[in-house]
Amino acid sequence: MWTVEGPSKSKVFIDHVKAPPVQDMPSSFSKQVMTSVAVHPDMLRLRAVYLQEHQLLVGEMTSLGQDVDRQRRDLDIEELYMDQVLQQPVTCSEHEQSVRDLQERLANKRRSHKAAKIRFLQLKRNVLLQHQSEFATLPCLNGTLQLRRLLGRGASSEVWQAHCLSTDSLVAVKLSANIQNATVEFDNHKLVTAHSSRYAVPVHTLAHTTFHQREYAIMTMDCMNCDLAHYLETNGPCAPLLARHILHQLALATTYMHENNMAHGDLKPGNVLVKDVSAVTVQLTDFHLARPRYDPIDVGVNASPSYAPPEWYLLPTTADSCEAGTTYEKADVWALGVIYYQSLFTRHPMGSFSSKHELQHNMRLYSSSHPTSTSSLHFPTAIPAMDMVILARCLHPDWTARPTAMELLAMLSQLT
Repeated sequence: MWTVEGPSKSKVFIDHVKAPPVQDMPSSFSKQVMTSVAVHPDMLRLRAVYLQEHQLLVGEMTSLGQDVDRQRRDLDIEELYMDQVLQQPVTCSEHEQSVRDLQERLANKRRSHKAAKIRFLQLKRNVLLQHQSEFATLPCLNGTLQLRRLLGRGASSEVWQAHCLSTDSLVAVKLSANIQNATVEFDNHKLVTAHSSRYAVPVHTLAHTTFHQREYAIMTMDCMNCDLAHYLETNGPCAPLLARHILHQLALATTYMHENNMAHGDLKPGNVLVKDVSAVTVQLTDFHLARPRYDPIDVGVNASPSYAPPEWYLLPTTADSCEAGTTYEKADVWALGVIYYQSLFTRHPMGSFSSKHELQHNMRLYSSSHPTSTSSLHFPTAIPAMDMVILARCLHPDWTARPTAMELLAMLSQLT
């Protein structure tokens, strides 16, 4: 890798892109990869464009933060006024109705302020992570991908929105330091989308690049609006009908995978991307932990703890898991139950926790109750009885009592 001087005396970095060795190239590799240094002829202009867009992002964050502060000040005044109103005796029905109207208006303003604050914190977090990313110094990846903004960050990977200069379109680019995981993820994506792009985010290319003397895999895919975690944070709890709509799509995708002997292994809102916000159509992504559906659970490893089932926490070893007959098929169903619960209530079914140890404790208490109905689950707000049954079955501590994804689809069909 080498550098040239860029705007404001900062360095502009250029990446070296190469094809993986033939023996390491995935069978589903779909496009030829560049084999030499990839330099865009107008890289200084691209760097200037990136810096300009980054300043716009920072400006958007600053403006939103000021708006949140203004809303908070207005709320403080209205809450003080509301306290004074409630101290006065109600004199007539018109007075009572006026108080109710004031309370409703205040509640709406509180919800609006909460949503704006969440959006601000999300944007602030993304701006900070983007500023810390080493790829923020790179104007053009692979000679054709102009990085725009950071979308997400994992333990060994980052996902960026990028402008593909050759096709003049927006794509998502996943840069991973774990080459093996990236290759597995790419192949699994291709397997799921081989016959239909309905269930998973379509992926396009896989390449390797060397940047800062470190090798990365570059995977390009369709760019979506947001993930389900962002959608729920921004919009709050879903009405039962909308939550079922989301669960139905996820159950369809999971059934499709299971019928093709694949369990996702890491189902969570962050791995569910929203393709169309107005219609709330979703697709799955991140298949690097996918495996055969009947594989036993690897106890305590290779999972997102908040979405792992009780057997992942409570069995002593993976050998015990194998002997007990656990499967990733039923782990996927547990995760669907957690996602459904969060869609309805925007909180976790195991209550509040700040560490894996606390969640394990909550899981042990939950499992020891041996629920045979909905009684062991807490429902913060009222929901239809059938939704309670679906949650209780998907979140059953005994994996053998959980439905298959196909059976879950049948249960959902009874609600339409």
